[in-house]
Amino acid sequence: MLACPLMRLRDIYRSISLALLLTACGTDPVNIAPDGGVSQGTDAQIQQMDGSVNDGPRVEIGTGRDTYAALGNEAHALIVGPQGGGRYEGVHLIAAVRLHKLDPKELKLITVLVLDENRQQVADISRDPKRSPFVPNSEGGMDLLNLNPRLLDCCEVAGKMVFLRTEVQADGGQMYESEKQIQLTACPAEGPNLCP
Repeated sequence: MLACPLMRLRDIYRSISLALLLTACGTDPVNIAPDGGVSQGTDAQIQQMDGSVNDGPRVEIGTGRDTYAALGNEAHALIVGPQGGGRYEGVHLIAAVRLHKLDPKELKLITVLVLDENRQQVADISRDPKRSPFVPNSEGGMDLLNLNPRLLDCCEVAGKMVFLRTEVQADGGQMYESEKQIQLTACPAEGPNLCP
């Protein structure tokens, strides 16, 4: 029974760390550069104030184990991981990050977050882009596939809408972001009382 207080302590630590990171980096999802370009993005394309579309550096959150797929309206499957743990960190979903006009060698950190409907963090995973296996895509960009953020408690978000978000930090301090709201499936059956 010691696990529950330790998990809550870890939740508090993660929340404080995320708050400090967002405060340090800013939370404005679109930062118009002096030359009129966009240094941060929230999706595949950003529409400017004048109606033009930004074709500059940006990131896109999606899914995919072997190939990248955009997120649609279908329910996103939850998967029992090999690490065990049942409802507590034993279940994950599959995310992927697509880079447009960004070189992984010039990036510092890629983070994927899962936020509940109240925007509380319920899962995360981070990768060092310089050591990650990016795959070239047909659009001339790079994909980072098969990212598996483990849910702190599957039963808290099963069957609900959540936000799947990526935050990509460049070596120069620029932040690129993308977020989609998705529907999750029920927790996979792993015993009779996974979600009592």
